[in-house]
Amino acid sequence: MVETTNVSSFDDVSIDGEPQLGPSAQDGPRERVSRIRVVVIAIVALLITIATLGYSLYIRAFPNTDDARIEGNIITISSRVPGTLTEVAIEDGEQVSPGQLLARLDPKDLSIIRNRTELQTKNASALSDALAVGIALKRKTNSDAVLSCREELKAAAAAQLVASARLREAQAEELEAKNNEARAAQMRDMISQKDYESFVTRHQITQAALEAAGEELTESVAKRDQAQVSLDDALAQEKQIAQLELQWEAAKASERLEHQNVLAALRNLSYTTIVAPSDGIVQKKEAQVGEVVQTGQPLLAIVSLSHLWVSANYKETQLAGVRVGQKVRVHVDALGTTFNGYVRSIGGAAASMFDLLPPEDSNGNYVKIVQRIPVRIDLEGKKEDLARLRPGMSVEPTINTTGW
Repeated sequence: MVETTNVSSFDDVSIDGEPQLGPSAQDGPRERVSRIRVVVIAIVALLITIATLGYSLYIRAFPNTDDARIEGNIITISSRVPGTLTEVAIEDGEQVSPGQLLARLDPKDLSIIRNRTELQTKNASALSDALAVGIALKRKTNSDAVLSCREELKAAAAAQLVASARLREAQAEELEAKNNEARAAQMRDMISQKDYESFVTRHQITQAALEAAGEELTESVAKRDQAQVSLDDALAQEKQIAQLELQWEAAKASERLEHQNVLAALRNLSYTTIVAPSDGIVQKKEAQVGEVVQTGQPLLAIVSLSHLWVSANYKETQLAGVRVGQKVRVHVDALGTTFNGYVRSIGGAAASMFDLLPPEDSNGNYVKIVQRIPVRIDLEGKKEDLARLRPGMSVEPTINTTGW
């Protein structure tokens, strides 16, 4: 006889025949799990919100960028005169100091130019000196001649005045003697023959004196004219001296020009010795002994390590709180080291303003994108630590805009 058992509910018996809890018994634990899940999710969401807000505040207070690198002065060394390289005294990567010999050019051609310019300078100087001596001598001689001619002219003019006075006096005497002779002729019956002859003789004497006075005046006028001609000649010599002085000034100008040519030749000759303008490390050495170089041809570059800085391109949205003088922490990727620094300057324009292609479309409309502004950061630290840096190294600067 088979024995049956009444089962009130399928949930009361398990597959293995063990009793199970009903729905009323399972509702309590499930609700507690659900509430715990909600609380955990709320806490996680709150933590994410707080973290997001905190990060947002942090990146505003401490703006950071990886678009940055070490900058420095890279000096390109070029030849200042054409010539053939006879010596190259350095190699790539070599440390150099100011005034150290880098290379040397063959000075023979420039020495010839210097010698020629020196000879031309001497010739110009000799010419100007000769003209100066001739002008001085001629001026002294002509000055004496002018003075003598003026004295002669003055004496001749005075003699002419005296001769003119004598001529007038002789004319008056001759006229008086002539009148006396005429009256004597009218009164000849009343005077003796001797007296009449004396009047005739007196008239003859005054006529001779008049002729002599006329000749004296003519001679004095001729002397005066001759003195005037001599004075005019002497004064004409002054004009010639003035022309010689112009020639002397031209010779002096030529001498000064040749002197400048000598200085230029000496300067160019000194350029055949190429020295380091500052300390640094030699890079990109292209100079080779025997190579013919031209003026301005690059020979090598010197990377100066005496003063390095960071050039960082920050987004314009990161610069709201950035000010000159704020502290900066600079992480150098290659060294794994962080350096201190400060904001030296903020660029005057966005980097795109200096691009070859402007940030505009074909219609001239401005394309709005987040621009980057260059910020210069000067580094601080020990000299031996900064000496490990090299221009071009990637860095990540973080600016402290909080002031503490």
